[in-house]
Amino acid sequence: MFQKHLRQFRIRLVVFASKHHFFMLLIALLVFIALAGLIFWQKVYIVIYAPVEPLPFLSLNRGLFEETRIDFLRRAGNFEDLETSTYSNPFIR
Repeated sequence: MFQKHLRQFRIRLVVFASKHHFFMLLIALLVFIALAGLIFWQKVYIVIYAPVEPLPFLSLNRGLFEETRIDFLRRAGNFEDLETSTYSNPFIR
């Protein structure tokens, strides 16, 4: 019974891919680009200024591309916020 459903699903998938191969290739390309972005850049800023660490599942190689809030403020030239910063996270260097 299960193998019959699996065979029907495979047949439907092959028929869909043969009729709409352009869309299947487009979806595969978008998925590849998204995975490459997560692996190599490991940072996704949901908003323009993100004062916290990137989401935990994005830190695949911790330490290589990390940027602490202090680094971000120093790079942005916002030095007056460095002294009053209460940002403390034991998982960041």
